[in-house]
Amino acid sequence: MATKILILSTLFCCLFGLQLLAQERFVTANYYLDDFVLNPSLAGRESGCRKLRLSARQQWLGLPSAPGSQFFSYNQGVSKHWGVGAYFFNDENGATGKSGVHLALAWHASIHDYDELSLGIGLSGWQRSFAITESALGISDPALAAAQKASFWGTANFGLFYATNVGFFSSLSVQSLATVNSELPATEPAIPRSVQVMAGYRFVSRSGRIRYIPSVLLAADDLAQIEFHVNNQLELKLRDPEQSVALGLSVLVRKQATMMTLFQPMIGYRNRALDFRYIYEFSPSKTAFSIVGAHCLSVGIRICGNVRRTSYCRAYGLYE
Repeated sequence: MATKILILSTLFCCLFGLQLLAQERFVTANYYLDDFVLNPSLAGRESGCRKLRLSARQQWLGLPSAPGSQFFSYNQGVSKHWGVGAYFFNDENGATGKSGVHLALAWHASIHDYDELSLGIGLSGWQRSFAITESALGISDPALAAAQKASFWGTANFGLFYATNVGFFSSLSVQSLATVNSELPATEPAIPRSVQVMAGYRFVSRSGRIRYIPSVLLAADDLAQIEFHVNNQLELKLRDPEQSVALGLSVLVRKQATMMTLFQPMIGYRNRALDFRYIYEFSPSKTAFSIVGAHCLSVGIRICGNVRRTSYCRAYGLYE
């Protein structure tokens, strides 16, 4: 049965890989903080658990009107086989702003009581706005008036996740299977369509006190932009087995018209209920000044009751 599922998953991946022209990418550089945003099948993978996360990202500290983002997420396993998630975000970059929500519904099943298969669907909606008015600039420009009009986008997404009890996991995310949008001003860029494929492995020491989880993710869209993520995370348990510290390094390579590389070292701490992370983003590329020196703080809260299903593998991070 598991072999058939893996074969079907591979065929599904290949079929959608041939149509990289159908998806809008809802990927942030810190995708592993709220992994169900990238792949809706990862929502509520522990039944009986409620997880909340509050994150803030700020670039160029001390500079007025510097880009900044705020995120809030919630996901919960509502039954043995079903999970839900919601993700709210607000992004400000000078005179422009973007805010929206991502909703996810996932179905989870055990294969031979060991392996895990998850399927999910997601709905995303967001609105762009432009803060500068014609009166503030003292000019009258039809193009500026059109740009001030808020635009709305909505998409439907699909995700598949498969994990084995020996530590291997993989996933496929297909976004923008369907889209709706309001009338767009001429300055509004088109939404790229993309597919993301991810694979990784969880290494655990014999004592169980050390876990190392490397993973890779490949994303491509119809604008000929390709992203390749390499994510490494190491968790060291303290004397209290419910407490641990984490170190990580994520590397993102993006190729479109030019090549850009983004490094993200991470440090974190967690106990049974609290998960704290600090991430710093920097790029040595001379053409990527917009993301140099970004700080990200994230705090997660995990509340678990009677856990009827637990995950054997953590897809993008350590804290499952």
